[in-house]
Amino acid sequence: MIFKLIPDWAYWIAIGVLTAAVGAQQVRVANAHTALSKEQKARSDETIQRQNLVIAHADKLRGLESKHAEDQQKKGEAYAAEILAAKTAGAADRADAQRVRSKLAAFTSAATRPGETDAVACERAKDRLPRVGALLAEGVGLEAESREFIRQRDAEVTLLLGQIQIDRAACSPQ
Repeated sequence: MIFKLIPDWAYWIAIGVLTAAVGAQQVRVANAHTALSKEQKARSDETIQRQNLVIAHADKLRGLESKHAEDQQKKGEAYAAEILAAKTAGAADRADAQRVRSKLAAFTSAATRPGETDAVACERAKDRLPRVGALLAEGVGLEAESREFIRQRDAEVTLLLGQIQIDRAACSPQ
């Protein structure tokens, strides 16, 4: 006969305790899985939120870039129009300068002037007037040319200031 050192009821208690321990472990694992699932869902939601923010920011940047490009195009067109106007005005100024040159040439080419009877005075005037007339005509031409350059510079400055304003508007936080 086998001696029973441990009574049967102790086995049943040990089996019950082990079963309870395994059950508790299963509950703890299930809770851990639930917490993990919740954390994964939270991270997934957070990732989706970040992606939506990135998409919204990209859309906003595309809009700003589009507005910037439109503004640049408008400034470029305005600049081209100003340059054309400056060239047209320059052509008119050159025509005026040529008209003045022609008048000065006609004035200085006269051999004598009415009322001048002294031959020496007439000779001095004849020698001096063509040089003075040529210098005056050259000065009128240079003045007309400088006005055209000033108009072009003004148009360039206006273009650059407009570009700076457009760039500042595009770079400033809104």
